[in-house]
Amino acid sequence: MSDSRDYNREMALGPYDRKILNAAADGLSPNEISKAIGGIFTPEQVANRVKDLLAGRDWLTTMEQEQLVVEQLGQMVQGLRARSLQGDTKAIEASMKMLKMKLDYLQKNRVDVHEAARIITEGHARLFLEGIYAVFNKMVDELERRNPATDAGQMHEVLTVVMPMAIESVESHMER
Repeated sequence: MSDSRDYNREMALGPYDRKILNAAADGLSPNEISKAIGGIFTPEQVANRVKDLLAGRDWLTTMEQEQLVVEQLGQMVQGLRARSLQGDTKAIEASMKMLKMKLDYLQKNRVDVHEAARIITEGHARLFLEGIYAVFNKMVDELERRNPATDAGQMHEVLTVVMPMAIESVESHMER
């Protein structure tokens, strides 16, 4: 991709939006951004504006966003090579800072696949147990409706004893 761009984001954004987004991307806090733009917006307004601007851009998955960052990193490395051949040390230093920020972003937002799978598995197990509990309660109620002689109270009592044991069993199995 060349350095020239076919689109003009600045036209779609307010006069301070680009400054606010760039400052947020550089890791500045809402307080620092507010000061950087001369206090025109309060830190709260800055934070809300960044969130509003980014909300419309949240159409890529986390993996796709990471792939874009990796693509940007590759382009930056190519630019660094060219600048090093030209001996442009100031541009190299600026690019190195940007590279570090992008790498920090990737590292900070890296998802541990095993941890995510564990969380999902635990959630599914809990949903499964809740489903069993709900089905058993409906079953007892239906049995009592069909046969009034059924001791539904005793069946519910058994469930309150058995269910915690089932939960403990499932949780101990998940820990393995």
